[in-house]
Amino acid sequence: MQLMNRQWPTIIGVLAIVALMSAIAIGCAETQSGQASAEPAETTSDEAAQEGEVPPAEIIKVTSETFDAVVLRPLTLLQVAAGFALFLPAAALSASLAYLISPSSSAATAQTNFDDAWDVFVLEPYERAIPRPLGAW
Repeated sequence: MQLMNRQWPTIIGVLAIVALMSAIAIGCAETQSGQASAEPAETTSDEAAQEGEVPPAEIIKVTSETFDAVVLRPLTLLQVAAGFALFLPAAALSASLAYLISPSSSAATAQTNFDDAWDVFVLEPYERAIPRPLGAW
């Protein structure tokens, strides 16, 4: 189990490098194919689909979605877990500090602090990880 925990950063790093290299390779292939013809041909995506070519916008979309699914989503899920782990002591600390600073209005201040900590540590990373459409970063 301990060996697997040590390998996660390596696995994530390798996946990030593979995704980056594939994006660079696709970009280089597009550049070389665009420079190969002396006269740039203006084709629409419908014409490109009829000729069997993949339009550049589709390549960019697929690359973006792949990078998002392979690299960004796992990292943001780790951020959600780490944020929740940091939220627990932050909420307890903010509630106790609210009481020490102002005992008469500590309930309202503690609730506000609790809501702010929840938004920063848990809700924002969750919204970046789960409900966001694939490839929209």
